[in-house]
Amino acid sequence: MGNLRTKLERKKAELTAIFPASANAALQQSVEDLRAVGLGAGALRVGDSAPDFSLKNTAGREVSLRDALKNGPVVVTFYRGGWCPYCNVQLNDLQRQLGQIQAFNGEVLAISPEVPAQGLATTAAHGLKFEVLTDEDNRVARLFGLVFTPPDYLREAHEGLGIDLVRHNGNEHGTLPLPATYVIDPQGRIAYAFVEEDFTQRAETEDVVAAVQRITNAPVAVGNG
Repeated sequence: MGNLRTKLERKKAELTAIFPASANAALQQSVEDLRAVGLGAGALRVGDSAPDFSLKNTAGREVSLRDALKNGPVVVTFYRGGWCPYCNVQLNDLQRQLGQIQAFNGEVLAISPEVPAQGLATTAAHGLKFEVLTDEDNRVARLFGLVFTPPDYLREAHEGLGIDLVRHNGNEHGTLPLPATYVIDPQGRIAYAFVEEDFTQRAETEDVVAAVQRITNAPVAVGNG
């Protein structure tokens, strides 16, 4: 099926060919602007402690990181929303390899600022079997250092492409998370981190699976008594 990077590159070529030149320019400019301010450099990294959180899933039930970690490693991936084609490519790839993650006692929590109804639509459209959570106002994404406010030119480009963030997110704030994927060990430490200002790039799913496997197979430390 090819790796995720190949799928994302194929999607980018497909969309670039059909989007107006002005939209392509605005999207590329947004990436350059985010890199210029170094937003990703302030995000949580490997070795940091992950902040605990509790968010509602598509059924309205609270799901906490603390509870998920009781069963093993947790993959936490922040995505912009079901309106984002690149997010959907990644979510599909995570679903494709979910069995491998679960084989090593791993769990996936996918987080976006979208309201639960939108998360449910994404879950149904892609047959997702992992938790899709609503991060209202990007509260949790902010704890991970991932949040930015799209500039006016990017908002206009989104609107021109038919993307209504007010409808998707249920508020006027318009903030978005950087694409980011973390693998967190049962002690709450970040063992793997991928943070990227370029929304067309995502964590390679094979790398995520390998990180989960390393945590599960790591020898248990035994004290000297």
